[in-house]
Amino acid sequence: MYYAVKAADGYATPVALPGAISLTMSANTARKILTVDETEAGAAEVLVNYAGELTLARIPDAFRADCLGEQTDGNGMKYETAAPVTARFALLFEFDGDAHATRHVFYNCSVSRPGVAGRTVVPDEGPDPSQNTETLTITAAARSDGLVRARCSPGDAAYDTWFEGVSLPAFEPEIIYT
Repeated sequence: MYYAVKAADGYATPVALPGAISLTMSANTARKILTVDETEAGAAEVLVNYAGELTLARIPDAFRADCLGEQTDGNGMKYETAAPVTARFALLFEFDGDAHATRHVFYNCSVSRPGVAGRTVVPDEGPDPSQNTETLTITAAARSDGLVRARCSPGDAAYDTWFEGVSLPAFEPEIIYT
């Protein structure tokens, strides 16, 4: 898994996001109805966004700074402010164990601050690594050109360099119904 901060002219170079445990994203749609002379003339399901959760073993400090707006002082203290400047980013990933080895990107992501949780090790039970994970709530909305996500498979031209940069289409995306 990688993330690439959105810049004015595209995206920064993707940065590794290690420790990903799970990602679940659900499509949120809205029904748009075209009416002509008070009669329904057509309808379409329009994608509003994808929303879900990303669980990591630990959220890296670089991601916290780049995407959550956390700041570090000269003593190494990391600070969270009440109204940070957060960044939009692309999320690039591949699921381990996917028989098709499909690679994915969500283009216009935003993230909510994670909560704080943990658990003390119980001497007779030993450590449970799943108890000390961190979860981010992610929303992936459409870009101004309508793109929300993309994917590719082995053999596609973009596959081998997928995590080196954010791939954009070689065509003008067509928005069929607005």
